[in-house]
Amino acid sequence: MKLNDRITVLFAGLYFSFACNAIAAGESAFQIENPWVREAPPMASMLAGYLMIKNTTDSVAMLIGVSSPEFRKVEMHRTEVVNGLDIMF
Repeated sequence: MKLNDRITVLFAGLYFSFACNAIAAGESAFQIENPWVREAPPMASMLAGYLMIKNTTDSVAMLIGVSSPEFRKVEMHRTEVVNGLDIMF
């Protein structure tokens, strides 16, 4: 499977895992917006994908982990704009 196809599977898996958890909770807790991945250069060993996850409820919701059967390692980072710069936490 090509790396970009695997990233698409990862985003789809994240989306559907949020949807399944929301259905189990009886409400839609998360909304995923603007997912995108730049095409991988040949022989790339790493690739980044980006998306915004919003809590659409008044309740506190925590994302405590991410994983994918298509990748050895998946990481999530939070970014915020601080003084005009994107800062990753």
